[in-house]
Amino acid sequence: RTQVLLYHLNALFESGRLPAMPVGIDTPMGLAVTEAYSAHKRLFDRESLARIARGDDPLDFDELYAVRTGRDSTRVRDLDRPMLIIAGSGMCTGGRIVGHLIDLLPRPETCVLFPGYQAAGTPGRAILEAARRREAGSIPTVRIQGEEVAVRAEVEVIGGLSAHADRAELGRWLGSLPQVVFHGAEPMLN
Repeated sequence: RTQVLLYHLNALFESGRLPAMPVGIDTPMGLAVTEAYSAHKRLFDRESLARIARGDDPLDFDELYAVRTGRDSTRVRDLDRPMLIIAGSGMCTGGRIVGHLIDLLPRPETCVLFPGYQAAGTPGRAILEAARRREAGSIPTVRIQGEEVAVRAEVEVIGGLSAHADRAELGRWLGSLPQVVFHGAEPMLN
């Protein structure tokens, strides 16, 4: 999903629909996958290859930064200008996102954007529910790593960016697999 976000952010920055700002990729897995994509650009679709041929890498732009260490992750929160942070753990159950949330949820100038579903019982869902309660006039809190954190930040969800297959996609995938028939203890492909 990091790569999908980078692709769309690149387009938004280039079109002027989003003002230029630093973007930090603060997820070790997201960085590793982005680097794997970069190492295998020849496998990109035609549109992306055409953009690269024009000198426009769809997964890279001027103010894109790799946040490689936990120490750098902490420093990112101290920047004195707007920044977009892409941090892993989709439902906020662990990882570097937790530190960002503890520090930034109380700040009204923060916007937390969930690019996917937040399951019941997860910190991500608790944050969404707290933001809805805030709209009713109170300043709710959520418990993150044993700490009560005020939710003053704006909280939004973008649908359509899920990294998981839906029912139809799973059905197509299963339908493409060869059928396995068991004869005794040995499977045989049909």
